[in-house]
Amino acid sequence: MKTKIHEAILMWEKTKPNTPFTRNGIYLDVKRKYPNVVENTFNTQWQAYMSVNRSVHNIAPCCQIAKLNIPTPCPKEVERLICDWNHSKKMEHYRKQEEFIRAYFEKNPLNDDLDIVIVKVCILNNFYSTNLNTPIRVAERIRRIEFDKKINVPQGETSLIAAITAEGKRDGDIEVDEEKYGNHRNCYSFATKYCHHHKSESFYIYDSNIAKILLHFRKDFLEEKLSKKNMEAKMKNDYSFFATCMDKFKKHFNISDDNWRLDKYLWQLGKKHFPTSKKKKNLAEN
Repeated sequence: MKTKIHEAILMWEKTKPNTPFTRNGIYLDVKRKYPNVVENTFNTQWQAYMSVNRSVHNIAPCCQIAKLNIPTPCPKEVERLICDWNHSKKMEHYRKQEEFIRAYFEKNPLNDDLDIVIVKVCILNNFYSTNLNTPIRVAERIRRIEFDKKINVPQGETSLIAAITAEGKRDGDIEVDEEKYGNHRNCYSFATKYCHHHKSESFYIYDSNIAKILLHFRKDFLEEKLSKKNMEAKMKNDYSFFATCMDKFKKHFNISDDNWRLDKYLWQLGKKHFPTSKKKKNLAEN
C-alpha cells in the first residue's frame, strides 16, 4: 500500500506541480488504479507514510496533523477556567448539575439509609454517565462496607476506593461494554466520584478528560519512565498511583487550589483539547 501511495503522490507532483496534494485526492487516484483498495487500510498506511515523508512533499495545509496547543498549567490558567466554569453559558448545564449534587450530598452526608444512598448513587450515575450496571446493588454495597467509618480512616483513601471497586467486580458492576471501557473503569471511576462528593479534600476524581491531561504532561512531572499506554492503564487500576500523579502535577506546576477547583480545571482542559465526538479534531499524540 505504501508503494501505491508513493506512486500516486509522485504522479500528482509530476502532473500538478503547483498544486499541493490532499489525502482525499491521493485516495481517489489510488482507488481508480486499484479498485480493491480498502479505505481503512489506506488510512493506516497514509498516516505511516506521511509520518516519515511529510517534510519532502508539498502537502496541503488541510492534511497537516494539528498540533496540541495546550496552555502550560499554572495558577493563572486554573483561575481562567474556573471563571469559565462559574460564568460561561456553555458550562451552565454542567454547573447546575454540580450545584444539585453538592446540595443533595451536603443535606444527606451519611450512608446508613439505603433509600438516600440509592438516590445519591443514581444522581452520580446519571449526571456523570458512569454507566453502572446495577446502581441499587452499588448502594447496598456502600452501606454494607460501612462507608461512613471507612471514609474517615486516616490515609484510608486507597483502601476505600479498592473496597468499592472490588465489591463491584464480585457483584458484576465491572463494565457495560468491556471493549469500550476496559477492565473495571466504570466502578472505579464512580467510586472516586462518590468519595469525592463526601470528602473532596481527600479524594481526587478519576475521569478520562483529567487522565488525558496528566498523560499529555507526564514527562514534565513524572520521574518514573512510563509509556503513555502503561501510565494510562495504571491510573485506571491503581488509585494510589493516580492520586500520586495528581499530587505531583500540582506540585510541579505550583498549583495550590483545592481538589474541587483542580477537578473543574483539568476536566474542562481535557474536554476542550481531547474531544471525543465523531467530529473530533485530528490531534497529534505527544
